[in-house]
Amino acid sequence: MTGVSTRTLRYYDEIALLKPVDYTEAGYRLYNQQSVDRLQQILFYRELNMPLAKVAQAMTQSREQVLHEQRKALQQEHERLEKLLHVIDDALGENRMTNAQKFAAFKQEKLAEQEQLYGVESREKYGEEAVKASYTKYQGMTKEQYKEMEAVETMLLEALRQPSVDEAYVVALHKQWLLFTWATYTPEMHKGLVEGYLADERFITYYDRQAGQGATQRLYEAVQHYA
Repeated sequence: MTGVSTRTLRYYDEIALLKPVDYTEAGYRLYNQQSVDRLQQILFYRELNMPLAKVAQAMTQSREQVLHEQRKALQQEHERLEKLLHVIDDALGENRMTNAQKFAAFKQEKLAEQEQLYGVESREKYGEEAVKASYTKYQGMTKEQYKEMEAVETMLLEALRQPSVDEAYVVALHKQWLLFTWATYTPEMHKGLVEGYLADERFITYYDRQAGQGATQRLYEAVQHYA
């Protein structure tokens, strides 16, 4: 079917992105012309570097609206890559990077990792403007501020390791750490964030590995009580 592997079609079926119209007695999927047209649209959006989660949403929207939104996203990615290229060009031109350039490249790399891991879900939860404001604040951080942010996180993890957790202190530290990158803070946002921690194995693994088993749960309970 248009050069798409059976594995891909099976996965699209599992996530309800492209359901077959029927199955044969042997279990093979059957598609009609409408299915083929839908698949072409899916492949078009994937060619535009659109995540599958967003493709499913895009299929319910007007094509013009989707293309405008994706053009904006691609433009932002283009600008990010341009900045990285400038950093590399500067480094090649001088055959070495200044401390400021190294730190700028380091922050850009961290933001790229953040975008890859959490970009889609962050935008779905907080909106484009909030994510953009957070990235801008992070990019503007000085080296001294970054070291302070790391120190606050170290204090937070140490507090979570204690047998008897001072919940108010933990919440104050976590809030302080968030404000290094959050442009706006509300207790509701704070509570929503740690609720997401408990629903995401990546965060549970991180906090429990750094501060002991159950650390993520202790952080969640503290924020729910004192934020």
